Amino acid sequence: MKKLLTDLNKEQLKAVKHTEGPVIIFAGAGSGKTRILTRRAAYLIQNGIANPKNILAITFTNKAAEEMKSRIRGLVGPLADSMWISTFHSMCARILRKNAHCIGYNSQFTIYDMDDSKSMLKKIIKSLGYEKEISEKVCQWMISKAKNAGHTAEEYARISEDEKISKCFEVYEESMLMNNCMDFDDLLLKTWELFDSCPDVLEEYQKQFLYIMVDEYQDTNHIQFELVKQLSGNTDNVCVVGDDDQSIYKFRGADITNILNFESYFPTAKRILMEENYRSTKNILDTANAVISNNRYRKAKRLWTTNPNGNKVSYISFHDAEEEADYIISDIKKSDWDLSNIAILYRSNMQSRLIEEACLTHNIPYRIIGGINFYQRKEIKDMISYLKILVNPSDEVCVKRILNVPKRGIGNKTIDKIDEYASLNKLTFYEALKKQFDIPGISSKTRHAIEAFCLLIEKNINLFTLSKLPETTTSWSVSSYLNAIANKEGYFDELAHDYDPEEYASTKENINEFINKIISLEPSMRGMDLQKFLEDIALISEKKEEVGEKVTMMTLHASKGLEFKKVYIVGMNTGLFPCARASHGGEELEEERRLCYVGITRAMESLTLTSCRYRMINGRTSYMPESIFINELPDKNVSITRM
Repeated sequence: MKKLLTDLNKEQLKAVKHTEGPVIIFAGAGSGKTRILTRRAAYLIQNGIANPKNILAITFTNKAAEEMKSRIRGLVGPLADSMWISTFHSMCARILRKNAHCIGYNSQFTIYDMDDSKSMLKKIIKSLGYEKEISEKVCQWMISKAKNAGHTAEEYARISEDEKISKCFEVYEESMLMNNCMDFDDLLLKTWELFDSCPDVLEEYQKQFLYIMVDEYQDTNHIQFELVKQLSGNTDNVCVVGDDDQSIYKFRGADITNILNFESYFPTAKRILMEENYRSTKNILDTANAVISNNRYRKAKRLWTTNPNGNKVSYISFHDAEEEADYIISDIKKSDWDLSNIAILYRSNMQSRLIEEACLTHNIPYRIIGGINFYQRKEIKDMISYLKILVNPSDEVCVKRILNVPKRGIGNKTIDKIDEYASLNKLTFYEALKKQFDIPGISSKTRHAIEAFCLLIEKNINLFTLSKLPETTTSWSVSSYLNAIANKEGYFDELAHDYDPEEYASTKENINEFINKIISLEPSMRGMDLQKFLEDIALISEKKEEVGEKVTMMTLHASKGLEFKKVYIVGMNTGLFPCARASHGGEELEEERRLCYVGITRAMESLTLTSCRYRMINGRTSYMPESIFINELPDKNVSITRM
């Protein structure tokens, strides 16, 4: 018992020892949340308050579940093995395996992953004749969003104005039942339906789970909240742990009202505030507190620490984005910090480009968490292929990569026929492509699509060649060529059709950032030395993986749950962070501010915030005002420099 309680502070002790009735623990950043959950479970077992099999602990990742199991086992031994410690999805799968027959499924149902689900939807969309209007990816996103809100296909049809999505949802649900399959969202929704339609089954689990604990409660969606409410039953022995100030996943379906309104749903709930932070210096915490206090829709709390004040938080404003990136990497290079202790955080993935290039210039090794190096991203490789063809149309790999990107109706069978013709006639693939009317077995429609592609490439090869001549007056440019591919040729349209809104926005930003780079180079090079540019990119892309310590780069969203001794948050500009859609304030701005709070509280000892006054946006250098969050920084804790 001593081992369980001696190293806990006053509020942590309260959280562990409060065992009866509902309790909500607002655990601020760095306050020891995981420790409390594990100690509370061990306390219930060691004191004979609960049999381990009567305890349900829910986390959001398998990794977190395994860590919790390990920690509890270290405290109470093999007794921990009788507990249910799992993610929401694993818990529901286990319940459904036993009871699926009650809702018309066989217990041997198959669980579809994202790709399986997309394949099924692709088939359904084709059978309904919706291919041109709906992509399986967008349809999947819409259906998932509906299910996480607790809507069946029938309910969705009543509230949605999109008849085509509604029909796809209806057929998808019928097909899944017929095939005895469930997707990840079904695991939650079908369990909820099971409990709702079979009270005896629900009662069985209510009697079993006398003590329920839920981690990261601010990240729960509607259906997860409903499951917790159902399972808590008459005892209401439910303990939730979370931080409304770190609710940043609305785009994934997280509903902040679940944590903010917990005490309304459970009126007898005890509230415990864990505000002591063990991670950061006082200056960093005071900065975080000052920013988040501007949110209205939150529970009042203030992080504090016994750690030293530490250095002041730095805010530096630069003239342009190149200067901003170069300063950060130069600052890292001349510092004594171990690279593994340093993180660079940004709002959007497209911001990584300039920072990556600065790392390469200064020979600073880096790794990107939750993303791909800028020049390795699919959309960027597509754009690069369009450029390579201008220099070398004999590049078969590049020609094949973009021949049907965006889609032109040129399939693999046609490519095989062209390959065969090229081989027989000792031609390059592109040369054979230009002779498509001589190749047997290709439909008239496909021939015209190939012809249009060849005309596009030939036209731009000629203009590219002409643009390099000293006497030329052509207005053609590499950037205008790529803009035409993205816009007029339908690349962006295809992205909008195929990708969900979040993915579409991110991918489009990446392409625009690549075009921005080209535009920035064009004034200094008449006709632009494209071959040299492509060589430089190739060298960047193929740079060998460094061994040893590396700077970590990631989005602010990906940084949640992590900590670093030194943190840079870049791009503190209105329109970037907070993002443009938050410009009108309200819930969107509050979520962006919570994201800022998450970023600030990743820092343990040193925090630098940066912005730039001018940034290239959509091919034009534009003035960007400072982020609203900069005005919220406390003067006494922050050093401000405007370069």
